[in-house]
Amino acid sequence: MLDGCSYWPVSLLFPETLRFSAGPGLEDRHSSPHMKCTITGWDGPRVNRLQEVNVSILAFDVCNEYYKGRIMPSMFCAGKDEGGLDACQGDSGGPLSCFTGTRHKLAGVVSWGVGCGRARKPGVYSKLQQHILWMSDIISQLCGCLYLDQIR
Repeated sequence: MLDGCSYWPVSLLFPETLRFSAGPGLEDRHSSPHMKCTITGWDGPRVNRLQEVNVSILAFDVCNEYYKGRIMPSMFCAGKDEGGLDACQGDSGGPLSCFTGTRHKLAGVVSWGVGCGRARKPGVYSKLQQHILWMSDIISQLCGCLYLDQIR
């Protein structure tokens, strides 16, 4: 959302009934380099079945080199150096979850990229951990039912 002062590519959409279940484990370690993760999304308007692809988190320095310094600490990249596996137009805002040994944890949100599946142009994701305080604040203002200690 652009408000003239700051830029945070995350918004919260609320269904009629709200169930927020982030659980423990939103730490940065769930977006660590080489972690195996899964992206899900619709990949644009012509697909009528949810798509899924497995990717790996890339090192921050590698990602920042590919994007010439445009990657902020609130972002990370996932994909393959040689391309081929990626989120695409229509997937923005969708989840990237990483397997932690016992279950998948939501680690990021599809943000942007250059093309789809291009070599040395991995998908860029917003780190969920960077926005958890903001999300908690918005949700508690709307329903008065969520406290930060419930989502850590």
